[in-house]
Amino acid sequence: MSSTTDRDAATMTVEQAGKLLGISRRSAYRAAASGDIPIIRLGHRILVPTAHLHRMLGLSENHDSIADTQRSDRNTGHGDLDGGRFSPAMKR
Repeated sequence: MSSTTDRDAATMTVEQAGKLLGISRRSAYRAAASGDIPIIRLGHRILVPTAHLHRMLGLSENHDSIADTQRSDRNTGHGDLDGGRFSPAMKR
């Protein structure tokens, strides 16, 4: 297990960056392809440097929204916008 916490993550997925920006997954990938969102390619993976995106947005390095977004992705399996706070039965 890595000793790095969510807040210390050097990169995030394009989907996580999109959530932070309040845009759809598709829009996030389009922005990454056009260069509007900075990316790093590692093999077939496309990652967004967390610090660079924070600077673009004027956020501190350890902004809570990043950790919340990453936790949401892991907890729900698909990063529900409600952060996994509501059970599927409560959603309509």
